[in-house]
Amino acid sequence: GGSEGRYIYVMGKSFEFNFDIGEYKLLFSLCNKPDKLKIIKYCESNSRKIIRFGTSFITKHVKFITKYFHKEKNPELVLPIFDSIICESMFGYKTSPVKYISDYYEYLPKLCEVKKCTPELFENVLFNRSQSQ
Repeated sequence: GGSEGRYIYVMGKSFEFNFDIGEYKLLFSLCNKPDKLKIIKYCESNSRKIIRFGTSFITKHVKFITKYFHKEKNPELVLPIFDSIICESMFGYKTSPVKYISDYYEYLPKLCEVKKCTPELFENVLFNRSQSQ
């Protein structure tokens, strides 16, 4: 995904060397279980074994996987993307430091309650706003 996503294919020896399927299965299983804190801890962990599997890349995958598992029965468990666009809009940083994931995931539902919108709509507004600037 994104500009960093290609590195998994071209860095080092090969895709197989750069990608640990066990690590991705762990992420998949965490997203299947309704525990945001465990997912956040995974995102904050420095022990990942997938090349360039940084904050933006992980949270995009987390969003797609949690949406697959939970959109119908538990939409509150669908976690939003946290990348440099969101981070700059919310916190004023042009990168997406992993240390802000917890703050973002905690603050977003409260903000959405005040604004009377879903996290997905709020996320879309932030992305659209960044495209129009």
